[in-house]
Amino acid sequence: MNFARKIEILLVDDSNINLALMKEALSDYKTMAVDNGLDALLAAAELRPGLILLDIQMPIMDGYEVCRKLKAAGKTRDIPIIFITGLIDPDDVARGFKAGAVDYVAKPFDFTEVRARIKTQLALSKARFELMEQNRILAQKVREQQIDAALASRIIRFINGGCPRYIDISDNLSLFIRSLRVPCHLEGGDHYLLRTMGDFPAEQRTIISLKDQSGHSVNCMLRSIVTDLLHNSLLDDMPGADCANIFGQLNERICRSNFFAGDDFCTAVSAEIEHSSLKLRHVSAGHPPIILIRGQEVRGLSDGELNNLPLAVVPGVEYQAGEVQLQPGDKLIFYTDGLNSLGQQGLPLRLPELLALVSEIVKGRAAMPVNNLLRDLLQRLWGDEGSRRREDLDDDLSLLLIEIEDSSRAAVQELRPADFGNIDELVNVVRSQLPAGVRGSCQQMALSEAVLNAWHHGSSENPTRPILLRCWQGNDWNMEITDSGPGFDPDKIPDPVEPAKISNLTGRGIFAMRKFCSSVRWRDGGRKVVLSFKN
Repeated sequence: MNFARKIEILLVDDSNINLALMKEALSDYKTMAVDNGLDALLAAAELRPGLILLDIQMPIMDGYEVCRKLKAAGKTRDIPIIFITGLIDPDDVARGFKAGAVDYVAKPFDFTEVRARIKTQLALSKARFELMEQNRILAQKVREQQIDAALASRIIRFINGGCPRYIDISDNLSLFIRSLRVPCHLEGGDHYLLRTMGDFPAEQRTIISLKDQSGHSVNCMLRSIVTDLLHNSLLDDMPGADCANIFGQLNERICRSNFFAGDDFCTAVSAEIEHSSLKLRHVSAGHPPIILIRGQEVRGLSDGELNNLPLAVVPGVEYQAGEVQLQPGDKLIFYTDGLNSLGQQGLPLRLPELLALVSEIVKGRAAMPVNNLLRDLLQRLWGDEGSRRREDLDDDLSLLLIEIEDSSRAAVQELRPADFGNIDELVNVVRSQLPAGVRGSCQQMALSEAVLNAWHHGSSENPTRPILLRCWQGNDWNMEITDSGPGFDPDKIPDPVEPAKISNLTGRGIFAMRKFCSSVRWRDGGRKVVLSFKN
Protein backbone atom coordinates (compact mmCIF):
# COMPACT_ATOMS: atom_id res chain seq x y z
CA MET A 1 0.00 0.00 0.00
CA ASN A 2 1.09 3.59 -0.64
CA PHE A 3 0.56 5.90 2.31
CA ALA A 4 2.29 8.98 0.91
CA ARG A 5 0.05 11.69 2.39
CA LYS A 6 0.63 13.12 5.89
CA ILE A 7 -2.52 12.67 7.96
CA GLU A 8 -3.86 13.91 11.28
CA ILE A 9 -6.32 11.10 12.03
CA LEU A 10 -6.21 7.44 11.03
CA LEU A 11 -9.70 5.85 10.91
CA VAL A 12 -9.85 2.06 11.41
CA ASP A 13 -13.18 0.21 11.04
CA ASP A 14 -14.29 -2.87 9.10
CA SER A 15 -17.55 -1.09 8.20
CA ASN A 16 -17.31 1.09 5.10
CA ILE A 17 -20.49 2.89 6.18
CA ASN A 18 -18.93 3.87 9.52
CA LEU A 19 -15.74 5.00 7.76
CA ALA A 20 -17.74 7.15 5.34
CA LEU A 21 -19.71 8.73 8.19
CA MET A 22 -16.55 9.51 10.14
CA LYS A 23 -14.74 10.95 7.11
CA GLU A 24 -17.72 13.22 6.42
CA ALA A 25 -17.97 14.36 10.03
CA LEU A 26 -14.22 15.01 10.22
CA SER A 27 -13.85 16.60 6.79
CA ASP A 28 -11.91 19.58 8.17
CA TYR A 29 -9.14 17.19 9.32
CA LYS A 30 -6.67 15.31 7.15
CA THR A 31 -7.87 11.74 7.55
CA MET A 32 -7.17 8.32 6.13
CA ALA A 33 -9.37 5.24 6.42
CA VAL A 34 -8.40 1.56 6.52
CA ASP A 35 -10.71 -1.40 7.08
CA ASN A 36 -8.50 -3.92 8.89
CA GLY A 37 -5.92 -4.19 11.63
CA LEU A 38 -2.88 -5.07 9.48
CA ASP A 39 -3.31 -2.02 7.25
CA ALA A 40 -3.77 0.06 10.40
CA LEU A 41 -0.38 -1.08 11.72
CA LEU A 42 1.34 -0.34 8.40
CA ALA A 43 -0.26 3.08 7.98
CA ALA A 44 0.44 4.13 11.57
CA ALA A 45 4.10 3.12 11.33
CA GLU A 46 4.64 4.96 8.05
CA LEU A 47 2.55 8.10 8.57
CA ARG A 48 2.54 8.50 12.35
CA PRO A 49 -0.83 10.25 12.57
CA GLY A 50 -1.66 12.53 15.44
CA LEU A 51 -4.57 10.29 16.51
CA ILE A 52 -6.11 6.88 15.73
CA LEU A 53 -9.86 6.13 15.90
CA LEU A 54 -9.93 2.34 16.25
CA ASP A 55 -12.89 -0.04 16.09
CA ILE A 56 -12.73 -2.91 18.58
CA GLN A 57 -14.81 -5.56 16.81
CA MET A 58 -12.98 -6.48 13.60
CA PRO A 59 -12.26 -9.88 12.02
CA ILE A 60 -8.80 -11.52 12.05
CA MET A 61 -7.23 -8.90 14.31
CA ASP A 62 -9.50 -7.09 16.77
CA GLY A 63 -8.92 -3.58 18.09
CA TYR A 64 -7.41 -4.77 21.37
CA GLU A 65 -4.62 -6.63 19.56
CA VAL A 66 -4.03 -3.75 17.14
CA CYS A 67 -3.76 -1.38 20.10
CA ARG A 68 -1.29 -3.63 21.94
CA LYS A 69 0.91 -3.94 18.83
CA LEU A 70 0.87 -0.19 18.26
CA LYS A 71 1.91 0.45 21.86
CA ALA A 72 4.68 -2.15 21.65
CA ALA A 73 6.31 -0.55 18.59
CA GLY A 74 8.77 2.31 19.08
CA LYS A 75 7.44 4.33 16.13
CA THR A 76 3.78 4.22 17.19
CA ARG A 77 3.74 3.83 20.98
CA ASP A 78 3.12 7.55 21.57
CA ILE A 79 0.15 7.91 19.18
CA PRO A 80 -3.08 8.34 21.20
CA ILE A 81 -5.82 5.82 20.42
CA ILE A 82 -9.58 6.33 20.89
CA PHE A 83 -11.68 3.17 20.69
CA ILE A 84 -14.98 3.33 18.81
CA THR A 85 -17.18 0.51 20.00
CA GLY A 86 -20.64 -0.75 20.67
CA LEU A 87 -19.23 -2.56 23.72
CA ILE A 88 -20.03 -0.36 26.69
CA ASP A 89 -19.69 -2.96 29.42
CA PRO A 90 -17.28 -1.64 32.12
CA ASP A 91 -15.05 -4.72 31.72
CA ASP A 92 -14.72 -4.06 27.97
CA VAL A 93 -13.91 -0.41 28.61
CA ALA A 94 -11.30 -1.38 31.22
CA ARG A 95 -9.78 -3.89 28.81
CA GLY A 96 -9.42 -1.13 26.22
CA PHE A 97 -7.66 1.20 28.64
CA LYS A 98 -5.38 -1.65 29.72
CA ALA A 99 -4.42 -2.23 26.08
CA GLY A 100 -3.31 1.41 25.87
CA ALA A 101 -6.28 3.46 24.69
CA VAL A 102 -6.70 7.01 26.01
CA ASP A 103 -10.46 7.29 25.47
CA TYR A 104 -13.47 5.55 23.90
CA VAL A 105 -16.57 6.60 21.94
CA ALA A 106 -19.73 4.49 21.97
CA LYS A 107 -21.71 3.63 18.87
CA PRO A 108 -24.01 5.01 17.54
CA PHE A 109 -21.86 8.15 17.20
CA ASP A 110 -22.66 11.51 18.67
CA PHE A 111 -20.35 13.46 16.36
CA THR A 112 -20.41 16.57 18.54
CA GLU A 113 -18.97 14.45 21.35
CA VAL A 114 -16.56 12.71 18.94
CA ARG A 115 -15.21 16.02 17.63
CA ALA A 116 -14.75 17.37 21.16
CA ARG A 117 -12.81 14.32 22.26
CA ILE A 118 -10.70 14.33 19.11
CA LYS A 119 -9.88 18.02 19.56
CA THR A 120 -8.73 17.36 23.13
CA GLN A 121 -6.57 14.37 22.22
CA LEU A 122 -5.01 16.08 19.21
CA ALA A 123 -4.10 19.06 21.39
CA LEU A 124 -2.55 16.71 23.95
CA SER A 125 -0.76 14.81 21.20
CA LYS A 126 0.65 18.03 19.75
CA ALA A 127 1.80 19.20 23.17
CA ARG A 128 3.39 15.81 23.85
CA PHE A 129 5.18 15.87 20.49
CA GLU A 130 6.45 19.41 21.09
CA LEU A 131 7.71 18.39 24.52
CA MET A 132 9.48 15.35 23.06
CA GLU A 133 11.04 17.55 20.38
CA GLN A 134 12.16 20.08 22.97
CA ASN A 135 13.68 17.27 25.02
CA ARG A 136 15.43 15.94 21.92
CA ILE A 137 16.85 19.37 21.12
CA LEU A 138 17.84 19.87 24.74
CA ALA A 139 19.56 16.47 24.84
CA GLN A 140 21.42 17.35 21.65
CA LYS A 141 22.49 20.68 23.13
CA VAL A 142 23.65 18.91 26.29
CA ARG A 143 25.73 16.52 24.18
CA GLU A 144 27.18 19.45 22.26
CA GLN A 145 27.89 21.30 25.49
CA GLN A 146 29.61 18.22 26.89
CA ILE A 147 31.87 18.14 23.85
CA ASP A 148 32.42 21.91 23.98
CA ALA A 149 33.03 21.85 27.74
CA ALA A 150 35.52 19.00 27.51
CA LEU A 151 37.36 20.76 24.69
CA ALA A 152 37.38 24.09 26.55
CA SER A 153 38.70 22.37 29.67
CA ARG A 154 41.54 20.80 27.66
CA ILE A 155 42.36 24.17 26.10
CA ILE A 156 42.56 25.80 29.55
CA ARG A 157 44.95 23.07 30.71
CA PHE A 158 47.01 23.52 27.54
CA ILE A 159 47.24 27.29 28.07
CA ASN A 160 48.08 27.18 31.77
CA GLY A 161 49.70 23.78 32.09
CA GLY A 162 48.88 21.45 34.95
CA CYS A 163 48.91 22.39 38.59
CA PRO A 164 52.31 21.31 40.00
CA ARG A 165 52.33 19.65 43.41
CA TYR A 166 55.61 21.34 44.37
CA ILE A 167 57.59 24.37 43.24
CA ASP A 168 61.12 24.58 44.68
CA ILE A 169 62.08 28.08 45.80
CA SER A 170 65.42 27.33 47.55
CA ASP A 171 67.47 24.35 48.76
CA ASN A 172 65.20 23.83 51.78
CA LEU A 173 61.98 25.64 50.85
CA SER A 174 59.24 24.52 48.49
CA LEU A 175 55.74 25.64 47.72
CA PHE A 176 53.35 22.74 48.23
CA ILE A 177 50.20 23.28 46.16
CA ARG A 178 46.87 21.53 46.67
CA SER A 179 44.06 22.31 44.26
CA LEU A 180 40.37 21.45 44.29
CA ARG A 181 37.86 22.33 41.58
CA VAL A 182 34.23 21.15 41.65
CA PRO A 183 31.89 22.76 39.07
CA CYS A 184 28.25 22.83 40.11
CA HIS A 185 27.21 21.95 36.53
CA LEU A 186 28.94 20.17 33.67
CA GLU A 187 31.80 22.64 33.72
CA GLY A 188 32.23 25.99 35.36
CA GLY A 189 33.86 29.38 35.15
CA ASP A 190 36.50 28.92 37.85
CA HIS A 191 40.07 28.60 36.61
CA TYR A 192 43.56 29.02 37.99
CA LEU A 193 46.96 29.90 36.62
CA LEU A 194 50.36 29.09 38.16
CA ARG A 195 53.64 30.19 36.61
CA THR A 196 57.20 30.57 37.79
CA MET A 197 58.89 33.59 36.18
CA GLY A 198 62.58 34.44 35.94
CA ASP A 199 65.63 32.66 34.56
CA PHE A 200 67.87 32.89 37.63
CA PRO A 201 67.08 31.85 41.23
CA ALA A 202 67.71 35.35 42.60
CA GLU A 203 64.98 36.86 40.41
CA GLN A 204 62.44 34.03 40.30
CA ARG A 205 58.89 34.47 41.50
CA THR A 206 55.78 32.32 41.33
CA ILE A 207 52.50 33.76 40.04
CA ILE A 208 49.29 32.30 41.48
CA SER A 209 45.94 33.44 40.09
CA LEU A 210 42.39 32.22 40.66
CA LYS A 211 39.49 33.59 38.61
CA ASP A 212 35.72 33.17 38.68
CA GLN A 213 33.74 33.97 35.54
CA SER A 214 30.10 35.01 35.88
CA GLY A 215 27.62 32.36 34.78
CA HIS A 216 27.82 28.57 34.50
CA SER A 217 27.41 27.86 30.77
CA VAL A 218 30.00 26.78 28.23
CA ASN A 219 30.19 30.47 27.31
CA CYS A 220 31.89 31.26 30.61
CA MET A 221 34.52 28.60 29.87
CA LEU A 222 35.26 30.31 26.56
CA ARG A 223 35.69 33.57 28.45
CA SER A 224 38.06 31.70 30.77
CA ILE A 225 40.20 30.78 27.76
CA VAL A 226 40.31 34.38 26.54
CA THR A 227 41.10 35.73 30.01
CA ASP A 228 44.02 33.41 30.66
CA LEU A 229 45.38 33.78 27.13
CA LEU A 230 45.52 37.52 27.75
CA HIS A 231 46.95 37.06 31.26
CA ASN A 232 49.74 34.77 30.05
CA SER A 233 50.49 37.14 27.18
CA LEU A 234 50.84 40.07 29.59
CA LEU A 235 53.15 38.08 31.87
CA ASP A 236 55.37 37.39 28.85
CA ASP A 237 55.21 40.97 27.54
CA MET A 238 55.69 42.67 30.93
CA PRO A 239 58.04 40.35 32.87
CA GLY A 240 58.96 42.99 35.46
CA ALA A 241 55.49 44.41 36.09
CA ASP A 242 53.82 43.81 39.44
CA CYS A 243 50.45 42.11 39.82
CA ALA A 244 48.45 45.37 40.12
CA ASN A 245 49.78 46.71 36.80
CA ILE A 246 49.18 43.33 35.17
CA PHE A 247 45.56 43.36 36.35
CA GLY A 248 45.07 46.90 35.06
CA GLN A 249 46.31 45.93 31.61
CA LEU A 250 44.36 42.67 31.70
CA ASN A 251 41.16 44.59 32.43
CA GLU A 252 41.86 46.98 29.53
CA ARG A 253 42.44 44.15 27.07
CA ILE A 254 39.35 42.25 28.21
CA CYS A 255 37.17 45.35 27.86
CA ARG A 256 38.49 45.87 24.31
CA SER A 257 38.20 42.21 23.32
CA ASN A 258 34.41 42.17 22.67
CA PHE A 259 34.31 38.62 24.07
CA PHE A 260 32.44 39.79 27.17
CA ALA A 261 28.79 40.88 26.95
CA GLY A 262 27.50 43.86 28.90
CA ASP A 263 26.55 41.81 31.94
CA ASP A 264 29.60 39.50 31.90
CA PHE A 265 32.38 39.97 34.42
CA CYS A 266 35.18 38.08 36.12
CA THR A 267 36.33 38.24 39.72
CA ALA A 268 39.98 37.40 40.21
CA VAL A 269 42.78 37.29 42.74
CA SER A 270 46.47 37.10 41.92
CA ALA A 271 49.62 36.85 44.01
CA GLU A 272 53.33 36.74 43.30
CA ILE A 273 55.82 35.21 45.72
CA GLU A 274 59.45 36.29 45.41
CA HIS A 275 61.57 33.18 45.95
CA SER A 276 64.59 34.99 47.38
CA SER A 277 62.76 37.19 49.91
CA LEU A 278 59.40 35.40 50.40
CA LYS A 279 57.61 38.70 49.85
CA LEU A 280 54.04 38.28 48.70
CA ARG A 281 52.31 40.92 46.59
CA HIS A 282 48.63 40.36 45.98
CA VAL A 283 45.73 42.02 44.18
CA SER A 284 42.02 41.26 44.08
CA ALA A 285 39.41 42.24 41.49
CA GLY A 286 36.14 41.91 43.37
CA HIS A 287 37.26 38.49 44.62
CA PRO A 288 37.25 36.98 48.14
CA PRO A 289 40.54 37.79 49.90
CA ILE A 290 43.43 35.37 50.32
CA ILE A 291 43.55 33.78 53.77
CA LEU A 292 46.96 33.68 55.48
CA ILE A 293 47.60 31.11 58.22
CA ARG A 294 50.73 31.52 60.32
CA GLY A 295 50.86 29.01 63.13
CA GLN A 296 47.49 29.52 64.83
CA GLU A 297 47.03 33.08 63.55
CA VAL A 298 44.48 33.39 60.73
CA ARG A 299 43.68 36.56 58.79
CA GLY A 300 42.45 37.78 55.43
CA LEU A 301 44.81 39.77 53.25
CA SER A 302 43.45 43.19 52.33
CA ASP A 303 44.40 45.10 49.19
CA GLY A 304 44.20 48.40 51.04
CA GLU A 305 41.38 50.90 51.18
CA LEU A 306 40.45 50.65 47.50
CA ASN A 307 37.70 48.13 46.77
CA ASN A 308 38.89 46.89 43.37
CA LEU A 309 36.21 46.24 40.75
CA PRO A 310 35.92 42.89 38.98
CA LEU A 311 37.50 42.52 35.57
CA ALA A 312 35.47 43.42 32.45
CA VAL A 313 33.13 45.88 34.20
CA VAL A 314 34.62 49.19 32.99
CA PRO A 315 37.98 50.16 31.46
CA GLY A 316 40.41 52.53 33.12
CA VAL A 317 40.53 50.87 36.55
CA GLU A 318 43.74 51.36 38.57
CA TYR A 319 44.12 48.29 40.74
CA GLN A 320 45.70 48.53 44.16
CA ALA A 321 47.89 45.75 45.55
CA GLY A 322 48.85 44.67 49.05
CA GLU A 323 52.11 43.23 50.33
CA VAL A 324 53.05 40.90 53.17
CA GLN A 325 56.24 39.19 54.29
CA LEU A 326 55.84 35.42 54.31
CA GLN A 327 57.70 32.94 56.50
CA PRO A 328 58.52 29.23 56.23
CA GLY A 329 55.49 27.25 57.35
CA ASP A 330 52.96 29.88 56.24
CA LYS A 331 49.82 28.64 54.51
CA LEU A 332 47.61 30.46 52.01
CA ILE A 333 44.04 29.72 50.94
CA PHE A 334 42.79 31.05 47.59
CA TYR A 335 39.09 30.33 47.04
CA THR A 336 36.04 31.29 45.00
CA ASP A 337 32.69 32.27 46.49
CA GLY A 338 31.46 28.72 46.03
CA LEU A 339 33.12 28.10 49.40
CA ASN A 340 30.99 30.83 50.97
CA SER A 341 27.86 29.19 49.57
CA LEU A 342 28.53 26.13 51.76
CA GLY A 343 27.35 28.06 54.81
CA GLN A 344 24.92 26.37 57.15
CA GLN A 345 21.12 26.68 56.86
CA GLY A 346 21.35 28.11 53.36
CA LEU A 347 23.05 31.33 54.50
CA PRO A 348 26.29 32.45 52.83
CA LEU A 349 29.41 32.05 54.94
CA ARG A 350 30.83 35.52 55.60
CA LEU A 351 34.56 36.19 55.82
CA PRO A 352 34.66 36.62 59.64
CA GLU A 353 32.84 33.30 60.02
CA LEU A 354 35.21 31.57 57.60
CA LEU A 355 38.26 32.95 59.42
CA ALA A 356 36.81 31.80 62.74
CA LEU A 357 36.21 28.32 61.33
CA VAL A 358 39.77 28.03 60.01
CA SER A 359 41.08 29.32 63.37
CA GLU A 360 39.10 26.63 65.16
CA ILE A 361 40.55 23.94 62.87
CA VAL A 362 44.20 24.96 63.40
CA LYS A 363 43.84 25.68 67.12
CA GLY A 364 46.47 23.62 68.94
CA ARG A 365 47.73 22.27 65.60
CA ALA A 366 50.07 24.96 64.30
CA ALA A 367 52.07 22.44 62.27
CA MET A 368 48.98 20.94 60.60
CA PRO A 369 49.77 20.28 56.90
CA VAL A 370 47.60 22.23 54.51
CA ASN A 371 46.39 18.92 53.04
CA ASN A 372 44.82 18.05 56.38
CA LEU A 373 43.46 21.58 56.71
CA LEU A 374 41.58 21.20 53.43
CA ARG A 375 40.22 17.82 54.52
CA ASP A 376 38.91 19.20 57.82
CA LEU A 377 37.53 22.38 56.26
CA LEU A 378 35.49 20.47 53.67
CA GLN A 379 34.30 18.02 56.31
CA ARG A 380 32.97 20.90 58.44
CA LEU A 381 31.28 22.69 55.55
CA TRP A 382 30.30 19.89 53.15
CA GLY A 383 30.11 16.77 55.27
CA ASP A 384 31.96 13.48 54.96
CA GLU A 385 33.61 12.78 51.63
CA GLY A 386 31.31 9.87 50.83
CA SER A 387 28.16 11.97 51.29
CA ARG A 388 29.19 14.98 49.19
CA ARG A 389 27.15 15.64 46.06
CA ARG A 390 27.89 18.15 43.34
CA GLU A 391 24.14 18.75 43.08
CA ASP A 392 24.22 20.33 46.55
CA LEU A 393 26.46 23.17 45.31
CA ASP A 394 24.88 26.50 44.44
CA ASP A 395 28.07 27.70 42.76
CA ASP A 396 31.35 26.36 41.41
CA LEU A 397 33.77 25.48 44.21
CA SER A 398 37.50 26.05 43.70
CA LEU A 399 40.35 26.24 46.19
CA LEU A 400 44.11 26.59 45.91
CA LEU A 401 45.99 25.93 49.13
CA ILE A 402 49.69 26.80 49.33
CA GLU A 403 52.17 25.91 52.07
CA ILE A 404 55.79 27.00 52.31
CA GLU A 405 57.36 23.69 53.30
CA ASP A 406 60.71 23.76 55.11
CA SER A 407 63.00 20.73 54.92
CA SER A 408 65.90 22.26 56.88
CA ARG A 409 65.26 19.85 59.77
CA ALA A 410 65.22 16.75 57.61
CA ALA A 411 66.85 13.59 58.95
CA VAL A 412 70.20 13.14 57.16
CA GLN A 413 72.00 9.88 56.47
CA GLU A 414 75.15 9.15 54.44
CA LEU A 415 75.49 5.74 52.84
CA ARG A 416 78.56 4.36 51.05
CA PRO A 417 77.98 1.38 48.75
CA ALA A 418 81.38 0.01 49.83
CA ASP A 419 79.92 -0.62 53.30
CA PHE A 420 77.37 -3.09 51.91
CA GLY A 421 77.86 -6.59 50.60
CA ASN A 422 76.03 -5.77 47.36
CA ILE A 423 73.75 -3.15 45.86
CA ASP A 424 70.63 -5.06 46.89
CA GLU A 425 71.54 -4.62 50.56
CA LEU A 426 71.90 -0.87 50.03
CA VAL A 427 68.54 -0.70 48.28
CA ASN A 428 66.85 -2.65 51.08
CA VAL A 429 68.27 -0.31 53.74
CA VAL A 430 66.88 2.72 51.91
CA ARG A 431 63.51 1.07 51.29
CA SER A 432 63.18 0.19 54.97
CA GLN A 433 62.91 3.90 55.75
CA LEU A 434 59.59 4.22 53.95
CA PRO A 435 56.82 4.80 56.52
CA ALA A 436 54.13 2.16 56.84
CA GLY A 437 51.60 4.18 54.85
CA VAL A 438 53.72 4.20 51.68
CA ARG A 439 55.29 0.74 51.62
CA GLY A 440 53.38 -0.55 48.62
CA SER A 441 55.25 -2.47 45.95
CA CYS A 442 54.96 0.39 43.46
CA GLN A 443 56.42 2.94 45.88
CA GLN A 444 59.23 0.54 46.77
CA MET A 445 59.95 0.06 43.06
CA ALA A 446 60.17 3.84 42.51
CA LEU A 447 62.52 4.28 45.47
CA SER A 448 64.66 1.35 44.34
CA GLU A 449 65.05 2.91 40.90
CA ALA A 450 66.14 6.21 42.46
CA VAL A 451 68.79 4.47 44.59
CA LEU A 452 70.04 2.45 41.61
CA ASN A 453 70.30 5.63 39.53
CA ALA A 454 72.28 7.35 42.32
CA TRP A 455 74.61 4.36 42.55
CA HIS A 456 75.02 4.08 38.77
CA HIS A 457 75.76 7.78 38.22
CA GLY A 458 77.88 8.44 41.29
CA SER A 459 79.26 5.32 42.98
CA SER A 460 79.39 2.37 40.58
CA GLU A 461 83.03 2.99 39.67
CA ASN A 462 84.06 4.15 43.15
CA PRO A 463 81.84 2.59 45.85
CA THR A 464 83.43 4.75 48.57
CA ARG A 465 81.71 7.82 47.13
CA PRO A 466 78.64 8.50 49.30
CA ILE A 467 74.94 8.63 48.59
CA LEU A 468 73.26 11.24 50.82
CA LEU A 469 69.69 10.78 52.05
CA ARG A 470 67.42 13.44 53.56
CA CYS A 471 63.94 12.45 54.80
CA TRP A 472 61.12 14.62 56.12
CA GLN A 473 57.38 14.54 56.61
CA GLY A 474 55.32 17.41 55.26
CA ASN A 475 52.11 17.21 53.30
CA ASP A 476 53.78 14.13 51.77
CA TRP A 477 56.58 11.90 53.00
CA ASN A 478 59.72 13.03 51.16
CA MET A 479 63.17 11.61 50.49
CA GLU A 480 65.96 13.52 48.77
CA ILE A 481 68.71 11.33 47.30
CA THR A 482 72.01 12.98 46.34
CA ASP A 483 74.65 11.15 44.31
CA SER A 484 78.33 11.99 43.74
CA GLY A 485 78.15 11.98 39.96
CA PRO A 486 78.40 14.73 37.33
CA GLY A 487 74.63 15.16 37.02
CA PHE A 488 72.34 14.89 33.99
CA ASP A 489 69.28 16.49 32.41
CA PRO A 490 66.27 14.25 33.18
CA ASP A 491 64.18 16.02 30.52
CA LYS A 492 66.51 14.68 27.82
CA ILE A 493 66.02 11.06 28.84
CA PRO A 494 63.75 9.36 26.26
CA ASP A 495 60.28 8.27 27.34
CA PRO A 496 60.33 4.44 27.30
CA VAL A 497 56.60 4.20 26.58
CA GLU A 498 56.92 5.94 23.21
CA PRO A 499 56.60 3.35 20.40
CA ALA A 500 60.06 4.11 19.01
CA LYS A 501 61.67 3.77 22.46
CA ILE A 502 59.72 0.79 23.79
CA SER A 503 62.70 -1.58 23.61
CA ASN A 504 65.16 0.85 25.23
CA LEU A 505 66.32 0.24 28.78
CA THR A 506 67.21 3.92 29.23
CA GLY A 507 64.57 5.98 31.01
CA ARG A 508 62.62 3.16 32.64
CA GLY A 509 63.74 4.11 36.13
CA ILE A 510 62.69 7.74 35.68
CA PHE A 511 59.39 6.56 34.20
CA ALA A 512 58.73 4.37 37.27
CA MET A 513 59.54 7.23 39.64
CA ARG A 514 57.23 9.65 37.87
CA LYS A 515 54.43 7.09 37.68
CA PHE A 516 54.46 5.88 41.29
CA CYS A 517 55.41 9.04 43.22
CA SER A 518 53.09 11.97 43.87
CA SER A 519 55.95 14.24 42.80
CA VAL A 520 59.48 13.84 41.44
CA ARG A 521 61.80 16.81 41.04
CA TRP A 522 65.50 17.08 40.32
CA ARG A 523 67.89 19.61 41.80
CA ASP A 524 71.54 20.57 41.47
CA GLY A 525 71.85 19.65 37.81
CA GLY A 526 70.32 16.20 38.26
CA ARG A 527 72.57 15.14 41.16
CA LYS A 528 69.66 15.35 43.60
CA VAL A 529 66.21 13.87 43.22
CA VAL A 530 63.32 14.46 45.63
CA LEU A 531 60.66 11.76 45.73
CA SER A 532 57.36 12.62 47.40
CA PHE A 533 54.83 9.98 48.44
CA LYS A 534 51.24 10.60 49.53
CA ASN A 535 50.52 9.11 52.94
